[in-house]
Amino acid sequence: MSPRTGKARPPARFLRAFKAAVGTEDWDRAEALAEAALAARPDCAEAHFAHALVAIYRDDLAAALERAARANGIAPGIGDFEDLLAVVHALAGDLNSALFHGKAAADAPRLAHLAGMAPAGFPSLAQAFLQISEAPLRRRGLAALDRKRWAEAERWFRQHLVFAPDDREAFVGLGVSLLAQDAPVAAVETLRAARHRLPHDAAIASLLGRALTRAGAFGLARACHASARLLAPEDGDVAAAGLLDATVDPGVAGPVIAAGYADWCRSFAVADGGGARSQRAGGSDRRLTVGYVIASAGETSAGPWLAEILSHRNAARFKTVGFGHGPLSTPANQVFQKCVDRWQDVAGADAPTLAAMVRGEDVDILVDLVGLEAPELHAAFASRMAPCQVGWLGLPALAAPCAVDFVLTDRFVADRKGKARGRAAGARLIDLSLGSVVAPPPTPVAAAAAAAAAGEGEDPAELLFAADAGLDDLNATTAEWWSAILHAVPEAKLILRDRNLTQPAALAQVLDIFGTFGVAHRVDVVAEASPRAFFAHGDVGLLPYPAPRPASLTDALSAGLPVVCPAGGAGRAAASILDHLGLSAGTIAADRDRYVAHAIAWARDGAARAAFPARIAEACAQTGVWDAAARVRDLEDAFARMWAALCADDAGPTRHTVGA
Repeated sequence: MSPRTGKARPPARFLRAFKAAVGTEDWDRAEALAEAALAARPDCAEAHFAHALVAIYRDDLAAALERAARANGIAPGIGDFEDLLAVVHALAGDLNSALFHGKAAADAPRLAHLAGMAPAGFPSLAQAFLQISEAPLRRRGLAALDRKRWAEAERWFRQHLVFAPDDREAFVGLGVSLLAQDAPVAAVETLRAARHRLPHDAAIASLLGRALTRAGAFGLARACHASARLLAPEDGDVAAAGLLDATVDPGVAGPVIAAGYADWCRSFAVADGGGARSQRAGGSDRRLTVGYVIASAGETSAGPWLAEILSHRNAARFKTVGFGHGPLSTPANQVFQKCVDRWQDVAGADAPTLAAMVRGEDVDILVDLVGLEAPELHAAFASRMAPCQVGWLGLPALAAPCAVDFVLTDRFVADRKGKARGRAAGARLIDLSLGSVVAPPPTPVAAAAAAAAAGEGEDPAELLFAADAGLDDLNATTAEWWSAILHAVPEAKLILRDRNLTQPAALAQVLDIFGTFGVAHRVDVVAEASPRAFFAHGDVGLLPYPAPRPASLTDALSAGLPVVCPAGGAGRAAASILDHLGLSAGTIAADRDRYVAHAIAWARDGAARAAFPARIAEACAQTGVWDAAARVRDLEDAFARMWAALCADDAGPTRHTVGA
C-alpha cells in the first residue's frame, strides 16, 4: 500500500509503458495508456498525473490544470502533484498560484514510483519561474487573432480564461473568434458568462449584442445594444455596432436607421477646427488627388474585387492615396498595391490624426469605403479633411451633410423614398450607372464539382431550394416565406449550408423555427465549406429578408441558379446587382406574395431554370457590372462631375444638383 495516497499503487506495467512512451515522445501512446488506466481506476492519482503531463506537451494547459488538480485532490500533500500544479500555473503566467503550490511542494514527500514519468526536458519549477511571463496564453490568442486563425485563437483564449476568469481582453477575443467561425450561439454563451463577471463593461455588452443578432435573437440584441449605449454614451464604436446590426434586423425600418445614423453623426463626428484648401485651386481640369479610406476593407469578401476595380484607374487623370489599417505589405492590403500611388497606415489612428494625414496628402476627393465599419475614421469627415468628401460603402443609410458632400448610390439602392430622405437631409446623391454595390463576380462552378454535388445521394426528381443562411437570416419573416413556398411545392425540400447549424443548440433553434410552420422535416443541412459548391446542390436559390448578402447572390449565380431576392428593407444591395444585370424579372420581389410566386414559378418551369445560366453569362458580358475597367470609368466620371459641381458652387451663389 502507498503510505501517502491510501490507494493501491497503479500496475507496474502501466508505469513502465507510460515512461517508455514518454521517452520516445509518443504522446498518442502515452495519452491512450493514461486513459486506459483511468477507465480501470478513475481515482488513480498517478494516471491523472500522467494525463496532465501529456496535456502540457499537447499545449493544453487548461486540461493539464484540471488533471493535476484531480491528482492533488485524490492524494493531497504529495510533492510531485503540488510541484506539477506549480509548473502548470507558472507556464500559464499565474505567478501567485505558482508560488502557492511551489511552497506547498517544498516540504511535501515525493512518490518514488513517479520518478521518470516526466521526460528529460520537462521544465523544473525553478526553470518555469525563470521563464514566467505575463498572460502567455492570452498573448498567443491575440497573435492568432491578428493572423485570422480563428480556431487557434479560440483555443488559447479558452485556456487563458481558466487561469484568469475575469480577463476582459480574453473574453472579447474569444467572442470575436467564435463569431468569425460562424458560431454565434457559442459566442452568446461565452459573452453572457463575461457579462456576469463584468456587468458594467460596455464593450462586452456591445459584442454580446452583435452575437445575439447573429444568433437571430433580434429583440434581445436591441436591448443589449441599448444597455451598452447607457454604459458608454460617449463611445462611438458601441453606437456604431448597434446601427450596423439594425440594418439586418427585420424589426427596424429604414427611416429609423437613417435617423439613428444622423444622431450618430451629431454625437460622434469630430470637427477639429481645421479645413481643406479651396476647391477652386487649379480649376476643374487639373489632375486630382483621390484618397480612399480603406481601413480593413481588404479583409472583406468584396475587398479583392474592389481592388481590381480601383487598379484600372486613369493615372493621368487621378493620383490616388490609400488610408488603410496596417502596412501595404500585409496580406489583406496587398491587393491594393496597384490601386494607389501612396499608402498611409492609419491603424490605431483617431479622427484628428486621420484628418492631419489626409490634409498632409493634399487630397482633393476623399472617399469613405467603410463607413461605420471603422467609426473612429468615419467620425473625422466632420473635420473637412478634403474639399470634396464622398460616402460610398459601409453606410447604413444616406450620409448626413455634416459628414460628406456626396453619396454614391444607384437607381435601385436609393429608391424614391430613400432619395427624398437624403435630399431632405441636404445630402447630394449621385447615381453610378453600373451600380454602387461592390460584390465579387461569379465564377462558374466547375462541371466536375457540380456533377459530384449532384451525385451525393440527392434524388433527381426532388426539387431543392438552396439558401446559404445563418441564424440571423432565419428570422420569422424569412421562415414564413420559405415555409409557404414548401407548402406550395410539396415535392421540394429546402437545403441550408452548414454554418455551424448542426451544433445542438443551433440545430434545435432551426428545428423550432421551421417546426412552427410545419416544415421542419423538409429542411436539410448540407455540409459544404464552399458556398459556391453548396449552391451547385440546389435548383433554385433563395435569399433571406430583409438584407441578403450580395456575396451570397453571386455564389448562387456562380452555380447557375435562378434566385429569388427580396428588394430589401434597409439594405437593397443584392437586388441592385440583379437590377443592373437586367435580370430583375422573376428574381426581385417587392413583397411577400411576389417572393413566393417567383419561387413557385421557377420550381414549375424546368426549361426556364435550364436556360438561366446562359442568361447570367450574357448579362455579365453585356452589362459591365463585372467589368473592372468599365466600373472604374463610371466611378471616375462621377468624381469629375462632383468636382465640377463644387467648383461651380465656389464660383457663384447657385448650388447645383448632381446625379439623381
